[in-house]
Amino acid sequence: MTPAGAAKATAQAMAAPTRPEVPPDAPPPPAGDSAAAWREWAAAALARAGVPSPRREAALLLGHATGRGTAWAWAAGAGDALSEEARRRLADFVRRRAARLPFAYVVGTVEFADVRLRVAPGVLVPRPETETLLEAALSLAPDGVPLRLADLGSGSGALAVALARRRPRAEIWAVDASPRALACAAANALEHGARDRVRCLLGDWWTAFSGHARAALPLDGAVCNPPYLTPEEWRGADPEVRAEPVEALVGGPTGLEAFDDVLAGVPGRLRPGGFLAFEVGAGQAGAVAARMRARGFTAVRAARDLAGHERVVMGVWEGAGACGG
Repeated sequence: MTPAGAAKATAQAMAAPTRPEVPPDAPPPPAGDSAAAWREWAAAALARAGVPSPRREAALLLGHATGRGTAWAWAAGAGDALSEEARRRLADFVRRRAARLPFAYVVGTVEFADVRLRVAPGVLVPRPETETLLEAALSLAPDGVPLRLADLGSGSGALAVALARRRPRAEIWAVDASPRALACAAANALEHGARDRVRCLLGDWWTAFSGHARAALPLDGAVCNPPYLTPEEWRGADPEVRAEPVEALVGGPTGLEAFDDVLAGVPGRLRPGGFLAFEVGAGQAGAVAARMRARGFTAVRAARDLAGHERVVMGVWEGAGACGG
């Protein structure tokens, strides 16, 4: 389109606003601009699509669409008017969420460890339970001293950015095999003032530490949230989970394959006395702990998340010649 054509199209759009696009099987949107009416419409549309907690999500989406926050969205009444832009944004949010895209993909951000991170389709959405992995790493990484740490399978960079904020003298290497995820991690590090200490490496686990990055080795510690679902578990997961990158979720036929790959690469990458902490799936803690001991880790233990599930397994690397214990 020529500049003149673009200007004409813009003028036409401004002169004759289009009706917001809504889910094809959703109830018709309100004719007016009442925030309360639009919130109730959003809740009905999400409920029809099978979205859990539709009223809560409708308020959250309304808060994002208006930029006025969830508290305002819950309290908004018939006398609170939405602008045309806010109505269009809300309708778009509802359309995408009704298609069962993850909430974080719809609004473009997610909260993790008191940090708001950007996230987009193709990047794993950080979960609240992963904060257990962060706390485990902080318990093993002393504060106030220089550290070299790795976040293996960094995704959005949630752990790398959170570690950089909590350990200001640490240098963190964010490793991921996905260029899209690594770009997201780099953007989040920049936004939170950690660009100089979060180094992004493209590659598969430890193999990313090649060329100039080899100088970072051996590391003082590493965290890893690997893919640990089985194909059967993935097929039975909610639609929102299946909308995320499968390579970040499915570990292989047993779900344990990625743990073996990471553990096999530890020699020469972790210093003796360095730590490794994994997030694990349901029922995997015992198997992962046994693998770590067999590879020369000591002080191997599990940590539970807020729901009481064994969510993290961690240990200290004693060197290639050590016996597990």
